[in-house]
Amino acid sequence: MSEKTKKEPITYSRYGDYLIPNLILDNGKVRPKIGRYGRLRLKFLKEEMKPVYTKMLMEDSLTDYLLEVDARATDMENMLINEMKKYQNIDEKLKEKDQMKWVGAMNMIAYSAREMVMGKCINTYNIQ
Repeated sequence: MSEKTKKEPITYSRYGDYLIPNLILDNGKVRPKIGRYGRLRLKFLKEEMKPVYTKMLMEDSLTDYLLEVDARATDMENMLINEMKKYQNIDEKLKEKDQMKWVGAMNMIAYSAREMVMGKCINTYNIQ
């Protein structure tokens, strides 16, 4: 997150009857790309929580928030996949013995994990 110790006053430009704020983005920062879950959360914020989205955008905290959500969701997905593999005894032995069964089981596990992550981290009104 950007450090906001000293707030500068916002200046405005007049266009007809409207005052438009002169906003400048900090283009000097190199930020990592937002992943799948970050983009899905962005879509949810834009469609379902427009005031929160606008506030985060204006405070320049949106990208950091989306990166955090993406990292948390990806970690949760990986953890769920590993736990479900362990619980269902999906291992390398099964892969060697019956590859099609292994692929089907892994696809189902990955789908289930994605759905859980979507419900818990992405499509929720809880901002953390």
